[in-house]
Amino acid sequence: IMPVYNKAEYVEKAVRSVLSQKHLKEIIAVDDGSTDGSGYILDSLSKQDKRLIVVHQENKGVSAARNRAIEIISGKYVCFCDADDTLDANFFENAYEEIITQKPDIAFFAYETQTPNGVCKFTSSPHEGVADQAEALTVLYDYQIKTGYFGLVTNKLAKADIVKQCRFNTEIRLAEDLDFWVQVMKKVGKCLFSQTKSFRYYNELPGSSSFIAIDYLSQLML
Repeated sequence: IMPVYNKAEYVEKAVRSVLSQKHLKEIIAVDDGSTDGSGYILDSLSKQDKRLIVVHQENKGVSAARNRAIEIISGKYVCFCDADDTLDANFFENAYEEIITQKPDIAFFAYETQTPNGVCKFTSSPHEGVADQAEALTVLYDYQIKTGYFGLVTNKLAKADIVKQCRFNTEIRLAEDLDFWVQVMKKVGKCLFSQTKSFRYYNELPGSSSFIAIDYLSQLML
């Protein structure tokens, strides 16, 4: 699932990083009323690869865009990717082997952050192997305060039938991703933690959700 709003400079790279993944069934890209040509880029790419399904809507915000995509997903597991991030080249291939073996309700992965000056930082998964819901929540709470890991939208794969029962809250502008994953976690049993790298998170791009400093403890309290 990829929400897109005025990301013409980045969106093609993001989409191609997903299309190159093994075991990909589809991308649902929701153009949320872009005015910079992002929608045109998406339409052009969809003509080249039918796995890219493009939905256009008037501007309603990133949460509404993700919710629109949730309504039409058809795969077994769901991954979110923002239009200015890129999936690691081997993410789905590596994750697939773990997923088919363990069959978790949700899986958590490592990721990489890149700052505007090109410095990259690897953030590991806070645990490794299988955990039940209670153990996973304890691990994630502690790690969230330090890193914001749990609130990120892209470093996870979750069963589609669980994701379809949840929605992003369109009424809030702080920690809406975290709020969504809390909903998901209420419905899961088996969790998997892996050190497989999921994506590269481009920190502090203008217009990105990470452009301001975030107090992760305050998010949890809210």
